[in-house]
Amino acid sequence: MFLKFTQRALALTVVLAMHITAGQAFAQSSKIGIVDLKIVFDGYYKTRQADEKIKERGVELENTFLEMKEEFDSMQASFQQLGQSLEDETISETERNNRIKQLEEKRLDLIERQKSLEQYNSQAQRTLADQRTRARTNILNDIAKITTQISKARGLSIVFDKSAQTINQTPVIMFLGDGITNITDDVLKELNVTAPAGFTPTANDSSTNLSPNP
Repeated sequence: MFLKFTQRALALTVVLAMHITAGQAFAQSSKIGIVDLKIVFDGYYKTRQADEKIKERGVELENTFLEMKEEFDSMQASFQQLGQSLEDETISETERNNRIKQLEEKRLDLIERQKSLEQYNSQAQRTLADQRTRARTNILNDIAKITTQISKARGLSIVFDKSAQTINQTPVIMFLGDGITNITDDVLKELNVTAPAGFTPTANDSSTNLSPNP
């Protein structure tokens, strides 16, 4: 029994030693880099442009919705007014029946208009969500491309996102020692080479509706 335990313990020690040695060898032979994705994402001029387009589209969709809602409110007011007119005791039975028929028609129209409003609102939300997703994907692809180019030029083996967080909203990277190459500024500078004149990068811009996170 003791012999078997000793053999198992020795085997486990060898395995751990191999992993530690491999990890040390990787660290010694590899250059590690970091990039703050949040800073780069917010500071990229195309993020600002995409956000402005999304806001403009949102205003257009909202204006159309408000026009539809105004028409719906007008129809609803007409419906209520017609319903109140049935309380008039001076109208003939024929007129009363005619108004009841009109009231039913208006009620059905209101139901359809309400459905149209709800469908339009849902579609508008999906449209904006799809536009945000496409913009985010394109921006992240641009960032990944430039990050890869700079990383290869610097001889980096791996690059971590400094702004990354766990599912519990805690930092993924808790400590950075010496010898880590931060390429955040280089990536952002290269991305903004074709930026419009007068553009100034803004880090952690809370005014945008876009984020590197889904």
